Amino acid sequence: MQCKGCGLEAMIADKKLCFEGDESPDTGTRAFYELTYKCRNPQCPEFGKVLETAKVYLD
Repeated sequence: MQCKGCGLEAMIADKKLCFEGDESPDTGTRAFYELTYKCRNPQCPEFGKVLETAKVYLD
């Protein structure tokens, strides 16, 4: 993931372990990390702003 403001590779600023399909016993439960990417260039106007949130599923 690259910042659109400066082109520098974004950093993972936060991660959270989440689950989906937990509400019903009829569905399978899947675990995933929700990763938040932020710009790490202090001279960029997008610095510190959330650029993207992505799900990474665990098998």
